[in-house]
Order: sequence, then C-alpha cells, then structure tokens
Amino acid sequence: MKEPEFYYDKDSGLTTVKVYYKNNIFTGEAWCHPEDDDIKNEFTGCELALKRANIKVMQWIKNNELIPEIKALKHLKSLQEQHEESLLEKSYLITLRELVRLQNDLTTLKEMIALEKQELKAYIDAQDKFADVIRSKKEKDQID
Repeated sequence: MKEPEFYYDKDSGLTTVKVYYKNNIFTGEAWCHPEDDDIKNEFTGCELALKRANIKVMQWIKNNELIPEIKALKHLKSLQEQHEESLLEKSYLITLRELVRLQNDLTTLKEMIALEKQELKAYIDAQDKFADVIRSKKEKDQID
C-alpha cells in the first residue's frame, strides 16, 4: 500500500493529504483559521487532514465493500431458506456465519468512523485551548 502524501502551504495554512486505498485516492484537507494564523504549523494540519482522509476511506469501505456484500449474502440466505435440502443446509450455515461476520465488521467500522470523528473534534478543541494558552503567555510577556 502506498504511503499517504502530504502537502503543506505555509503561506495559506492549507494542508492536503492523499491516502491511497485499492486504486482510489482519498483527499483530506485542513485549513488554518485566520484567527490562528500566528500559531499555524504543519504538524497540526497534517494530523487534521489525515484524520479527514481516513474517515473518507472508512466510509468508502463501508459503502462499497461491506454493505454490498451483506446485501448479497442476505439475498443468498433468503434463497437458501426456501430449500430444505441437506446440501443447501450446509451452504446456508456457511452463508449465515459469513453474514454475521460481515455485519460485525460493519458495526465495528461504523464505530471506528464515529471514534475518528470524535478524535478529530477533540484534537481541534485541544489545539484551540493550546492556542489560547500561547496567546495569553504572549500577551503577558508583552505587558511585562
């Protein structure tokens, strides 16, 4: 798998990352708020942009891999339920087991997406608090 590619424009405060997954490119961006121009930095921009790109990757996996596969297995399961032959019974159990596994994967992925979004918000909030501390210190140093 190709490593993410980061681009940081110091003048504008825009950070862009490209994340590669299965021949797809997912882009995450982070912009420095104009009020935070005095404390903008590449590291913070890269962290925020990467989290946003990772959320897009996980949503793509959910929508393009897990959900279609679950739908197909549910359809197969419904077809198998219409037959009571012993060969289909074994196949039915395999399908049911795979369906349960995929549904668990989907639940886990949804939880990971929610967690990544929470972490993104917490990171931004922590950076805001840190910025306030830095600005207070600068103001105090200017007064002294």
